[in-house]
Amino acid sequence: GPRGLAALGTDVVLATGDSQLVRFDVTDGSAATVLAGLGEPWGIATDPIQANHIYLAERTLNRISSLDLDSGRPLTLAAQVAPADVATLGVDPFPSPRALALEERGARLLVMTEFSGSASLRTLDLRNPTDYDQPADGVADPFVRELTQFIQTNATISTGPDGLRI
Repeated sequence: GPRGLAALGTDVVLATGDSQLVRFDVTDGSAATVLAGLGEPWGIATDPIQANHIYLAERTLNRISSLDLDSGRPLTLAAQVAPADVATLGVDPFPSPRALALEERGARLLVMTEFSGSASLRTLDLRNPTDYDQPADGVADPFVRELTQFIQTNATISTGPDGLRI
């Protein structure tokens, strides 16, 4: 079954499952594979600034990809763990990523990860906070930050106005 769902406009739903990303058009009931051969895809977040652009979590590959749905080419985000944080966070910026969300109008990516048996919420600044029109290329700050750890590993994340995180 699907692990992650995201609306793309009002007529399209994207879903992850098995090793693929699937596009469902609710107007005609059609379904099409957008991308296959993924490493246990989970979370999806749609970019509020760039149309037809998403972020995709691949759990077994420990990565988050940026994907332009028009070209169909995924690019792994250029994220890393700061050398001073490797002892506590490990070397992978996004170990076993599951849920994704964007906040700050698409400038910051939130990622639920699993490391050393516990879930953690990590962030990556995608865009300069004063220039939201910059492309989301992961260069605003390439280092991930850990916000908090949870005991429950099946946690998820959602965002809302005024910094709300659920």
